[in-house]
Parts: sequence; C-alpha cells; structure tokens
Amino acid sequence: MIYLIDDFSNSMLNDFALIAIKFEDLLKYYNELENILQNNRIFGLYILYDSNDIIEFNDIKSLNNILLKISKIKIFRGFKIEFVFMISKKYDIEAIKRIVSLSNPRLFNYAYFIIDLKSVEESDLEKLLASDVLNNNISEIILVDDKNYWPDKNFRLLKRISDDLYLVYKNPFYEEFKGKLTDIISLEAAKKIYQLYETVGLNNSFRYWHFKGIVIEFTYKCNFLCDHCYVSSSPKRNDKLELSKVKQILEESLSLSFIDKKIHIAGGEPTLFWDELTELIKFSKSLGYFVSLVTNGNWALNENKVKEMKELKVDEIELSLTPYHLKFWSKENILKILHNFRKYNVNFFIRYLTSKSYTIYDLYKLLGNELLGVTIISSPVLRLGRALSNINREEFYGEYNLPSGACFDSLNLTITPNGIYPCCNGTEITKYGKLGNLDEQLISLLNRNYFLRLLTLMGPSRLLKELKLDKKYSGKKYINICELCNEILNDDEIYNKSLEFIKGKLR
Repeated sequence: MIYLIDDFSNSMLNDFALIAIKFEDLLKYYNELENILQNNRIFGLYILYDSNDIIEFNDIKSLNNILLKISKIKIFRGFKIEFVFMISKKYDIEAIKRIVSLSNPRLFNYAYFIIDLKSVEESDLEKLLASDVLNNNISEIILVDDKNYWPDKNFRLLKRISDDLYLVYKNPFYEEFKGKLTDIISLEAAKKIYQLYETVGLNNSFRYWHFKGIVIEFTYKCNFLCDHCYVSSSPKRNDKLELSKVKQILEESLSLSFIDKKIHIAGGEPTLFWDELTELIKFSKSLGYFVSLVTNGNWALNENKVKEMKELKVDEIELSLTPYHLKFWSKENILKILHNFRKYNVNFFIRYLTSKSYTIYDLYKLLGNELLGVTIISSPVLRLGRALSNINREEFYGEYNLPSGACFDSLNLTITPNGIYPCCNGTEITKYGKLGNLDEQLISLLNRNYFLRLLTLMGPSRLLKELKLDKKYSGKKYINICELCNEILNDDEIYNKSLEFIKGKLR
C-alpha cells in the first residue's frame, strides 16, 4: 500500500514505508517532501506523472535541482525512487525524455502504465516502445485497455481524508472505497519499517550487510542455449545444488534479521529437476518465505504442471521472454503458456532485455493485445558471460563514464553450486566475488570479507576514486554498476589495494 501525499498540513507518515506524490505537487511542495524523506524511514518514493501534465520551460531548472537533491538523499538513506508515467491518448514523449534525462537512470526506476490502449495510435505506441528512453533503462511497462482494471496488486494508493478515514484507489485513476486504516491494512503491516542502513562514515562502511532476499541458482543446466546468458548455462552443464544444503541455509537464515525472508529460485532452468524443485518450494513455504521463480516457461506448456505450480502457492513467476529466449520459441507455444498462466490465475510478469536491435516494441509486434494486463520488466542486456563473445559490442547500450551509485540496498544473497555470493548479477563468475563455501555457516562467512562490504556500500566508482584507480577504467562503456563491479572483482590490483585501505581503517 502506497501513501499518496497531497496535503502537507497533516502529519501521517510514521506508519508508512511507501509514499507517492503527484508531479505537480513535487514542484510545489519539495521542501515539505524533503523534510519527510529526511525524517522518516522511507522504503520507496513514487512520483506520479500524468500525460496531461504540462512541463513549462521554467519548471526544467527547478526539476533538475529537485532531482539532484532527492538523489543525494536516496544515496544516504537507501530508499527506492520510481517515476510512474501514466500515458493515455495524448502524451508528450519529449516531456518524458526530459524527465528521464534530468533524473539519474542509475538511481531512479521508471514505470510506464499505458492506459486505454485502444485510443493510442499505433505510430505513437511504436514511438514510445521503441524509444531509447525506455530501452536504455530499467523500465516496467503495463498495457491496459480499461482505466478500471489494474494488474499490479502492489500499486494501490491510499490517501488520508480525515483523522481516521482513508480513501483507497484501486489504481491511480479509480477510487475504490473509503474506510478506516484498520479496515484496509493491518497496523502491524502498516508500521513495518524497511531495514535500511543508517548513514555511516568510511570508517564503518565495510562493517554492514543487508540482503533483500536469497537467490538460489539451483542448477546451471538449461534446455536453452541463449546468447546473452551471463552464467553460460547450457544443456551440457550438470552443475546442481544439493537440496539438503539449500534447506540448511534457508533454516539458518531465518534467525538472521539482515536477510529478508524472500527466495528467488533461478538457474539455468530449475524446472528441469521438477521433483526437487517442488520439494524446495514446499519446504520454503513451510518456513514462511515469499517464493518466486524465474523460468523460460517450457514446462508451462503442460497444463497439469501449471496447475501444480498454482497449488504450491508460488508467489510470483518471472517468465523470461527476452529476444535471446524467443529464438527457441514459436508464437503458438508462447500464447499457450500465457493462456495456461491466465487460466490458473498464476501471478507472473515477463522479463525482457533490450539492445540497439531489440526493443520492447518488438515484443509488442509479436504478441500484441496478448500483453494486455501483463507487467513487462525490461532492462538493457549486460556485457557479461556469454554475451561478451556472442553479441556484437555495438549492440550494447552504455555511457563513457563510470556509473555512480552503490548496491548495498539491493543485494540478494546468492546460493550457487559453486558457493555463496553477495549478489546475482555476475559476482558468481568473478575471482574475488565469493563470500564462502556451501559447507560454512552463514553467520561465519558474512562476518568476514570486508572487501565485498566495502565495495557494495561505497559503490565501484567511489571505491576506484578512493584508491586513485579510476583512470584505469576511464574510456570504457558501462550500462550500470554491475558491469563495472564484474571487472573490479577480477582485478588483483584493486583487491590488494582495497585490503590495504581497510587495514588502515581498522587500526
């Protein structure tokens, strides 16, 4: 539930970790908003932009200053910021481009809700879905043909209208009902505060961990051989985790407050080991974990398996339909998977990857209105793993400057057949990215390795500058900090100098 702020005369925020503000109110009431961000434990800030909003020339400078200030607060406070663009028949893509260019795509997320799709001209839709502003950044896209319909259950807005009365929006356009807070959401859930880091100085920056969940890379065996795969999964690989070791880690992590109780089962293709996978899901649910699964979806051609997955109460399925997966699919089979998911009301979204040749519009051209109501989360393909040799370097997005930011607030403890790692975006294939072995106690291996904590809290760019090694990586293109981290974690010089830096701070 996201609290919509439009009346700054009321104090209300202690109970809410997610807040939203309309674009026009952001410009009018930034000082009041800044006070809220500085003095409350905020997990997420959503800025709502309606396509009917007009950005005046004088707003540009103000918006630039505001976004710079919000970015600085975000870096120190660790919350998520997302622009939510609500697009209808008439929209100004240039205004959207200006907002994205003024914000920092490495610090902001972008969601595009295209409502009343029937009223949008095909040429306008192509202009948006094929634009760099969507394809060069991490973007969430939802196509909707009815303002009263809303597929995103997590994006429900709530607004206070009196001392004890609240207004709930089914979606950003449609008011659903009025009620007391206790009628809408339990006080326990309302008051849950996201565990984030206090601002710490360099002297202590390498002492802290927090994980948003656990990624279980169950196997590197896969029935596909995708060009982009950063862990180089294939039908020939047989690496697989022992189920008993995974269960042991999940039980141990229950007592560790700095690991959120969510698991994401990935691969390879974990459904190739169906019986073990279903046992793992049942065990995880019995411990109270939120369970999600990433898959190429081949198993979902079998309706009985879709029904079984629904009965297992998997919370979310990430269906990989990237351009590199689509090479292994016929349109008929994709439609069958979507049909089966809808038939059994499976909660899923589509993961898509973009490059200079592949845009989100290509997916729309293939599936058209079959995408209505389906969340699409898209991001540029990374220069990691098999992609380095299989994809032309001109296809990658990126900029010739060191990417800013740090990942301490978005880490997922990653369990693989080869050991345990602090994230799932490439540390598994690096020389210095490993936290420890599967046989070690979590608390033991997480209490050491100051180098990885230093890197994740400072961020790769800041660490390079601190070590006076930033020039070593200048002149290269990077799409995000993951690509830069991947290089740093294979660099002997950076590793050794980081250890010297840490020893100096520990004296």
